[in-house]
Amino acid sequence: QEAWYVAMDYTPPANIKAIKGHPLVKDKTGQFVPVMHVKEGALAKWHFGCPLVYSALDWARAYKHFLEDWCTITRALARFAWTVETQGGAPAIANFKSILNTTLGNDGTSIETNPPPVVGSAFITGPGNKLTPMKTSNSTSDPEQGRRVLLMVASALDLPETFFGDASTGSLATAQSLDRPTELKFMQRQEKWKEIFNKIGKYVLSQSAMAPGGKLKESQFAEAAAKKEIEIRVDFPSVLEHDQLEAINSIVAAMTLNNTQGQVVGIDEKVGVRELLHELGVEDIETVIEAMYPDSEYDADRTKEPEPPPTPATPQLGPDGKPITPAPAPQPAPQGKQPVKAKAKAKADQTEAAINALKKAANKLIERRR
Repeated sequence: QEAWYVAMDYTPPANIKAIKGHPLVKDKTGQFVPVMHVKEGALAKWHFGCPLVYSALDWARAYKHFLEDWCTITRALARFAWTVETQGGAPAIANFKSILNTTLGNDGTSIETNPPPVVGSAFITGPGNKLTPMKTSNSTSDPEQGRRVLLMVASALDLPETFFGDASTGSLATAQSLDRPTELKFMQRQEKWKEIFNKIGKYVLSQSAMAPGGKLKESQFAEAAAKKEIEIRVDFPSVLEHDQLEAINSIVAAMTLNNTQGQVVGIDEKVGVRELLHELGVEDIETVIEAMYPDSEYDADRTKEPEPPPTPATPQLGPDGKPITPAPAPQPAPQGKQPVKAKAKAKADQTEAAINALKKAANKLIERRR
């Protein structure tokens, strides 16, 4: 049966029931069933896409047949393992045949009464008899000759050869990292699916918030859905597994700009803590962030707070190796803002303690993984 599905971002007229004689698909409640059409590997004027692996199918089949043929020839050559030469005529040949023959299958039985000698046995014979292993070298092609066919499959899939099990072309650097084109390929796929999940999530939440029986009808999302202010964040794991401790130190340096007092003078504190929690693999990060920095209390505007005092410079050393103590600068008269400075210092101390705790947790996590 042919039928029409409504596009997710399109609302058809209520009285429409069929298009060109084909019905529109509806659910049990009588609502249209929406779909999101995402096409891949298509030209500009194509209505439908082409599978990304389509160009690799023929080469994959050719490589499969090549390996099957190689296995068939190798198995056929393994049917005979030894070459026996004797000058004793027909009686000697018959004796060799009875000695080397198997009894499996004789008289319908499956009992071996003439087992082969154990490994390391000695072949004892008189003059005129010779037993040599069957030479199969250069009798068949090398399976590595099909490498060019495998490379055609790899190029069609935009993946390096090491992804298909060829470790001979890899190294320690290859195992710990990706080449830049492959990394960009995976990042592009992640960005594409971020957009898809974001669009689907917004549609589902907005429909649930506006529906009479929706689960979000009475929640705070209803008003946001009506104003189209729903925000969805989709995070994928990192394509490359970087050094976790190095990544955490980089985030802390971006927050504090390497000042010795632990004051957040770089990126926003809430943003930096979110990145630290993400790097540590904490689940439900948004709930933790909301508990640490409630939206009703946290304000990212730094102009509303006095700037932190500058980081003290490294003291200069005298000829005797002792630090030179500069003359004390005159202290300005108090201006009645001491409570604000005390509050800023307490907040800086709290932030430094939180960053140190996150560093300790990261070190423990890294030690456990090792």
